[in-house]
Amino acid sequence: MALIMGRRSHKLLYAIFTLLLHLKPALGFISKVGDDNVWCIERERQALLEFKEKLIDNTNMLSSWGSEDAKKNCCSWEGVQCNNQTGHVLELHLDFYGLRGKISPSLIELHHLTDLGLSGNDFNISQIPKFIGSLSNLKHLDLNGANLSGPIPFQLGNLSNLQYLDLSWNNLKLVQNLEWLSHLVSIEHLDLSNLNLGVANDWLKVVSGLPNLSELWLYNCSLPLATTSPLLHINSSKSLTYLDLSNNPCINSSVFSWMLNSSTNLAYVDLSSNQLRGSIPNVFGNMNSLERLDLHDNQFEGGIPKSLGDICTLRGLYLSSNNLNGQVLEFFHNLQGCAKDSLESLHLGGNQIKGSMPKFAKFPSLRELDLSNNKLNGSVPEKIETLYKLEFLDLRSNMLKGVISETLLSNFPNLFYLQLSSNSFTSNFSFDWIPPFQLNDLYLRSCKLGPHFPNWIKTQKNLIFLDLSNTRISNTIPTWFWDMPFELYYLNLSQNKIKGRLPNISYIFSDLAILDFSSNKFEGPLPAVSSNLTSLNLSKNKFLGLNSFICSITGDLSQNNISGTIPHCLNNFNAMAHKISDIMTDKYSTWNGPEYSFYTDYGKYSDNSLNIIVGWKGNLYEYGKNFGEMRSIDLANNELTGNIPEEISSLIELKALNLSGNTLTGEIPQDIGKLEQLESLDLSRNRFSGSLPASMVGLHYLGYLDLSYNKLSGRIPTGTQLQSFDPSKFMGNVGLCGPPLIEKCPEDVTSNVGGSKNHQEDRDGGSKNHHGYRDEFWKCLYVGTGFGFAAGFWGVCVSLILNRSWRHAYFLTLINLKDWLYVTIVVHTKILREMFHN
Repeated sequence: MALIMGRRSHKLLYAIFTLLLHLKPALGFISKVGDDNVWCIERERQALLEFKEKLIDNTNMLSSWGSEDAKKNCCSWEGVQCNNQTGHVLELHLDFYGLRGKISPSLIELHHLTDLGLSGNDFNISQIPKFIGSLSNLKHLDLNGANLSGPIPFQLGNLSNLQYLDLSWNNLKLVQNLEWLSHLVSIEHLDLSNLNLGVANDWLKVVSGLPNLSELWLYNCSLPLATTSPLLHINSSKSLTYLDLSNNPCINSSVFSWMLNSSTNLAYVDLSSNQLRGSIPNVFGNMNSLERLDLHDNQFEGGIPKSLGDICTLRGLYLSSNNLNGQVLEFFHNLQGCAKDSLESLHLGGNQIKGSMPKFAKFPSLRELDLSNNKLNGSVPEKIETLYKLEFLDLRSNMLKGVISETLLSNFPNLFYLQLSSNSFTSNFSFDWIPPFQLNDLYLRSCKLGPHFPNWIKTQKNLIFLDLSNTRISNTIPTWFWDMPFELYYLNLSQNKIKGRLPNISYIFSDLAILDFSSNKFEGPLPAVSSNLTSLNLSKNKFLGLNSFICSITGDLSQNNISGTIPHCLNNFNAMAHKISDIMTDKYSTWNGPEYSFYTDYGKYSDNSLNIIVGWKGNLYEYGKNFGEMRSIDLANNELTGNIPEEISSLIELKALNLSGNTLTGEIPQDIGKLEQLESLDLSRNRFSGSLPASMVGLHYLGYLDLSYNKLSGRIPTGTQLQSFDPSKFMGNVGLCGPPLIEKCPEDVTSNVGGSKNHQEDRDGGSKNHHGYRDEFWKCLYVGTGFGFAAGFWGVCVSLILNRSWRHAYFLTLINLKDWLYVTIVVHTKILREMFHN
């Protein structure tokens, strides 16, 4: 019997298997293609194709996705990973593929999906689909920087298997609280940076209850003030290793209490750019695994606690831009514990630290040292052999003096960043000195280098930033400088007395973005410069001719002897025709105006010491880190002739235009109103003629205007902006008329004469109306006063007549008041008499 049943079972299984083989092509359950060991689920393949249909793939990154026979195996598609046995799609990684569109709901068919990475794409301000909360097997979800908006769906709290969640750098908002997050009991990595969590009063409670959380990134989340309680410490995550709460100004010292119970494994702590006050707490001394501590840009006072020097794992300490004070020797003394052997980065810039430079006897691992913007004095020790690993040295803006010699700099064979600006250093280098290092950045502003151009710079083939401004160089730039294989991004030789002519810079330094040769003695024709410049300053030189000047981006060429016409290549000024964020792609740095930010193995470093002088709103201003948004053309006080090219109307991002003090002629371009971002316009002291363009009324951001001393004529266009300027900004144009000038236009005078009688009648009528309104006012006032007096008087009298008890109380009060006054007067009179008698 058992044998019969076994045979029947085998036959049944065989029949089912045969049926499935025949039905498979028809029903489309499974399609076996490509590798014999990989099966692609047809339903999931169709889901992926529907997902692709909702996207715009300009870069053809999904070209392998298709319906053709050669492309039917979805397991071999770009970014798709399947289970080698079942064929189910497990992972979909399309991060930074340049895709645009929306996330299709077809992905809900991928029931076995564990990893979904769509970061760095553009989903056109669409919302995070709620269906993602139904992908119950999801362990990794990365939507970082995907141009998503709207509320964070609480359905994400259903993903109990989720270990990695990154929603950072989107325009998402929190509707109520973070309660949904408390259900992600498996979460290990959580990044909600740059999201507005201002209503999340429960953020500290929620993150404290995530038992497996090891990395928490909440940079710039507008976190509300959180208070701690003993209950929070019970559930605090012991596995936390990375903590970033930077740029949340509402965070205060209460966060330190919470960190006490999470400090066992913390290796990375970033509390920078908050408003933390007081002394640096000792809580960090309990973090035995701490490798990097970033407290820069706060309001800490005092010195460095000795407990930090006892952290043997500490590699990076960032305390710049606080209110720390005391002697520099004490700072380094407190780091003489076991941290002195491990410390690689020490940033103390932007504080109030005083004293002479220490000798750094015991910091053998130090690679980054920032002591800038303090009150250090004295000289730098000649021999610092223990800092032979130093790569980054910033001593700018102190009161240091003495000689910077090749003996000193030869101590640093690994140096790539050297910043010694704004001190009183004097250089002492032999002509044929060959440094042991290759610099990327060299800043020697206000150091005494001249009169000769430093010859040792020709050994530095990797320079990106070079600042030799105000260094007393007075000879010519050597020819070898123009032949160097630099990839210069920033070049500043201003405030010297350098002579000679400039070559074609556009072909020499093609990556140059900021060029400042102002306040020198350069002469000859203007050089050709590259079109990717964002700042060009050649003012206060002796240049001649503008026709050879090819398309700078932000130009400051004022106070030269430049002649000729303005070129018609203005439409090539990329930084003025487009936003800088749309055109700046730099392989070395991120662009924050002239603030240069670069990344090392130990973190981000920003240099905001770069300053640009620009003619702006009738004055000269020095721009620093905000210059990235400052786009101007300054050709004032030269000898330019001809018209303003019509192409100037294409510079829609231009903010300042100064062409004053030339001999320009012709009419102001009719489309100048297209420069909607223009804030300052100075065309004074030229020979412009004709009427003002009507489009000027569209310059809504215009805060400074000077059209004085030209040959302009006609009515000033009527608008809210132009009539708000002082009449002196239009003076010297005998033909201009209309507000804000007192001169009336001819047509206004004619209409006034022709209609004088009607005007007189209207004026008389208006006068009569005025007197009528005045009489009506007084009539109402008298009537109202009468009614008020009558109501008040009779209201009191009638009440006293009709109410006997009120009447008795009223008169009794008057009698008592009379008696009190009588007694008071008699007593005080007696006292005064006795006083005078005595």
